[in-house]
Amino acid sequence: MKKASFLTILIVSCLVINTLPVLSIDNQVSTNTEPIKETLESSLYATSEKMENIPFVSQEKPDFLNMEKASAGNSPQENMIIVHIKKIRLLDETIKEPEYYLDIKINGNDPQWSNIGDTLTEKESWFNWPSIYNSQPYDENNLISIDIEIFLKNKFWFDTQADISPGSEKTLSLTYDPKRGDWSGDDYRGDSSGYGHASGFEDGIFNEKDFELWFEIYQLEVNNNQYLDGDKLTYWEETNLYNSDPFVNDGQIDFDNDGIPSEWEDQYGYDPFVWDDHENLDPDNDGLQNDEDMHVDLGLYGGGGDFAPYQERTEGMELDAARLKHFLNGNPNHWRRGIFHWAFICSRIEYWDREIGGRMFHTDSFVLARQTIIDNTFKYVYLKFSNPTVGMASVFMHELGHTLGLFSFGGIDNTDTTKPWKPGFWQYMAYESCMNYHYTYKLLDYSNGDDDSEFDQNDWAIINLARFEYQ
Repeated sequence: MKKASFLTILIVSCLVINTLPVLSIDNQVSTNTEPIKETLESSLYATSEKMENIPFVSQEKPDFLNMEKASAGNSPQENMIIVHIKKIRLLDETIKEPEYYLDIKINGNDPQWSNIGDTLTEKESWFNWPSIYNSQPYDENNLISIDIEIFLKNKFWFDTQADISPGSEKTLSLTYDPKRGDWSGDDYRGDSSGYGHASGFEDGIFNEKDFELWFEIYQLEVNNNQYLDGDKLTYWEETNLYNSDPFVNDGQIDFDNDGIPSEWEDQYGYDPFVWDDHENLDPDNDGLQNDEDMHVDLGLYGGGGDFAPYQERTEGMELDAARLKHFLNGNPNHWRRGIFHWAFICSRIEYWDREIGGRMFHTDSFVLARQTIIDNTFKYVYLKFSNPTVGMASVFMHELGHTLGLFSFGGIDNTDTTKPWKPGFWQYMAYESCMNYHYTYKLLDYSNGDDDSEFDQNDWAIINLARFEYQ
């Protein structure tokens, strides 16, 4: 029996996005304007219990979640500034066994309470609870500086600072506005990498012990150790801008009946009391409209990971029927169409009596032949520096590139690029992209066009994330 012959056809749903405005899984939007009666914990962290498949770092539950609610009419005396690091990911592949820690300061001071632990050792770390908070006298006009740093531990020398900043520095420096509840600086609403996301790769330098992180900053207004309402609309916004009740948790209420709750609209620059066409708005041009961004399913909660009956060889003509049956549940207009890209991973594929390693077969779908990719990795001399894992990842990225619109260039899918006796082999060597057969199986990247010649192109500038909208 061959190594991969036990494989069933694995179906993978993958979401390709530019800027994901919010991680909100199956969030229930209420159009009822009555107060939401819930605890502070369920109000602020309503999605946490639904993310049970994520390996969260062990943390203590924040003590402030035990606070009682203040009576109506009490204005805020203190402002509790809360930083929630949601996820950290190591980007530097040369660091095999990381040991690192976070250092966060508010207005240059250490936090009054910290929940981020001493040392993290995973390449990906998820955090269910907030990281730090500082309390200070309430002053809506007092801008607050927040500096976030990551340090790698060094047993024999000083600890080394990692890079998480999109700029020339390594520290992520932010300014929080307690009046509007938003932040600016190295990360801001509307930037190209997404609000609440930053990485060291954004500066274009990739050898600075780079990490990326997802985070949120918000405040809890307090009177005599009691919180006012527990939503993420600020006291100033509710009393001066929206004319809503600052003592009622109305963050999940959809006041304008446009399908998006007030908290989300406020966070991303919309007026919660003005109707917006969120079914058609796509400000970041990633092919996901605002209502889809709001309810996105990342594949951890029932999406992807499906199995179809095993076949030793899959015919190319069978794939459209499999897509309709397994991904769209028999409905060509299923809601997942236009939200997900789909990948089939099977043992072997044949198109027109020819065995291939991968192919895009629909605007949003492609297939990979695992056993063929393994065979090819060991078969060809020019792939001797690759391995099956890199080969699978590279072919995956190649076929995904086709679904994102990478087609019309001489260096793409050009078989001459694998034959040294052909001119194309030498001409397109400058096109360092997994879309170039010379680099497929070996490279996990698209070209950035830095050769500045007719034989290179900037793939990243051509990629069209919304292409699958037009099927």
